[in-house]
Amino acid sequence: MKNRNIAIIGGGPSGSTIAALLSKRGYRVGIIHDNKNTELFVGESLIPAIMPVIHELGIEEDIKKFSIYKPGASVWLNNKTVASIKFKQGEGKLPDYAYQTIRKDFDNLLLKTAIKNGTKVFNTTAKLISVSNNKVALEKNTLDFIDDYFDGQPDIIIDATGRKRLISNLLKSKTKKGKRKDVALFAHMKNVHFDSESGNIHMHRCEKGWSWRIPLPKRTSVGIVAESSHLKTFGKTIEEQFDNFVINDKQLSPFLNSAERITGIQKFSNYQLVTEQLFGSNWVLAGDAAGFLDPVFSSGLYLAVNYASKIVNAIDEKKSYTLLNYQNDWHREIKSWQKMIDIWYNGRLFTTYKIGQDRLSTYIGRKIEPHIVKHFTRIFTGEAVNSKYSMWLLNFMCGSLQDTMKFLRMQHYDQKDLEI
Repeated sequence: MKNRNIAIIGGGPSGSTIAALLSKRGYRVGIIHDNKNTELFVGESLIPAIMPVIHELGIEEDIKKFSIYKPGASVWLNNKTVASIKFKQGEGKLPDYAYQTIRKDFDNLLLKTAIKNGTKVFNTTAKLISVSNNKVALEKNTLDFIDDYFDGQPDIIIDATGRKRLISNLLKSKTKKGKRKDVALFAHMKNVHFDSESGNIHMHRCEKGWSWRIPLPKRTSVGIVAESSHLKTFGKTIEEQFDNFVINDKQLSPFLNSAERITGIQKFSNYQLVTEQLFGSNWVLAGDAAGFLDPVFSSGLYLAVNYASKIVNAIDEKKSYTLLNYQNDWHREIKSWQKMIDIWYNGRLFTTYKIGQDRLSTYIGRKIEPHIVKHFTRIFTGEAVNSKYSMWLLNFMCGSLQDTMKFLRMQHYDQKDLEI
């Protein structure tokens, strides 16, 4: 069989998932991992769409040990108006639950699963060189460190280095950046208040930005997302910006007035970047190395793990799925997620909710409400982006229907009033 030796650079979720599944299928897999862990990881709230791969890996029982059961999501327009949904309202093919998880433990579990399945891990920083015909190769010092594990160069090198984007930077690959330039600051806190649906992820529309509260064992992840210029009005350091924002924002402060920060602050910026070419003659991009989006719908970890499984099927000669299929599927789904993200920021999702509060109490409204709730719930489960009908319905209701109702004076809301 071809492509039996696989080198994966990076031992995060995408790299470890690929390694575990390929090793299980009999491939010779090595992870080259610098083992430099940060204190906090963005992406602590899983969505139901990730669960099929979790089941394939056989690790759900272990995840339960350091996670909180997640039955749904709550979105706060202000500190008095909240829309809560249960994932079971989506009535889809996915499980109706997920987990809020300690990412360090989650990532370590995936790496241990890869090792258990036969993957060899080398704790060093990998170095690559570019060779002819759109190929890359491990640099000599890296080959020496792994003691010729692959009997020469590996057949395929998978870049799972996250935002370091090792291969893309080496080859100067073309990328497409998003329009927004938001910054996220987040930390773990204790004594955070939850007045209802405490297992849900809680997402708040703030005065200029948005925030999350993610319940975790013995702590809560609290994050704020806003333009850098706005955050700077709260202080010079990221500590000052975070602490002052959460205390002074009138939408968020009622839940945090007795809270205490127990970790440092983690900062992330530049949320939207997608690489055009995801594979070459002997290399593949996985996870954030392929691209990343705004974290608002918790899609990042799902995309990393789900498409890791697709990469495995593309490498496996027994499958008809190809790397071109992987690339096309990735770009298509990224575009769908971006549409969902856009209606969050441009205020149309919130406006549709406000219209629904007025209209769904009517006779016709009560008849169509279950259908509408089902498809809007699928935004949060991760199922909507892979359904043409769900995407059409969401775009119609948050787009032309909303505009038509405004023109006919059937609704009086302006989505600009609910922009983020």
